Amino acid sequence: EELEFLSIQDTEAKVTVKVHAWGTDKQGNTHGEDFQAEVLLQKSEGDWKFSHFTYLDPLP
Repeated sequence: EELEFLSIQDTEAKVTVKVHAWGTDKQGNTHGEDFQAEVLLQKSEGDWKFSHFTYLDPLP
C-alpha cells in the first residue's frame, strides 16, 4: 500500500515498501512481522519482476 520509488532506470528500479508478513507453522501457531524493506525490481522482456529485497527496519 505504501510504496516509494527510490530510483528507476530502463531495466532496474528500487522502491521501499511496508511489508505485513504473517503465516502459520506446522503446529498451528501464527507468527508475523511488519517491517520496511527495499525492493529491487528488474525489467525482463517488457515486464517488471521481483529480484530481491533487503530488510530495513521493523515497523512500530
